[in-house]
Amino acid sequence: MRCYEEDLIMQSFLRSNKVTLQQALADFTNRTHAVLLDRGKTPVVWQEMVLDHGNLGLHPDTIVL
Repeated sequence: MRCYEEDLIMQSFLRSNKVTLQQALADFTNRTHAVLLDRGKTPVVWQEMVLDHGNLGLHPDTIVL
C-alpha cells in the first residue's frame, strides 16, 4: 500500500476522483470480479485482502484463501 500512497499519479487520481485508496481498491476489485462472475468464474482473493482491507464488498461467492 505504501507504494500507492507515495505514487504521485495515484495520489492525483484519488484527489481528482475524490476517493480514498480503500474506495479505489474496492471499486477495482468489484469491477474485475464482476467480469469474472459474468463469465461464470469464481473470484479468488488471498486472506490478506480481507484482513488488511476489511469489507471491500466482495461477492458472497468469492473464495478467500
